[in-house]
Amino acid sequence: RGKIPIKVNNRDRPIGFKFILPTQYPHHAPYVYLDEPVHESVIETFDYVDSGNRIMCDLLTNWGRPFNA
Repeated sequence: RGKIPIKVNNRDRPIGFKFILPTQYPHHAPYVYLDEPVHESVIETFDYVDSGNRIMCDLLTNWGRPFNA
């Protein structure tokens, strides 16, 4: 768990993240979550935040695949 400051309306706001390592790590990607209350507007606004605040991006989706494949 940790917080990263991001700019929201020209103000720094700390946003929480949570990383969970599966038992198959590093062969399987970590689970990454936005560690904030689930809010539908956030899920609708950012295409990389799924329901349940799970963060999915190309790095996590393609985990373990060669970079040039």
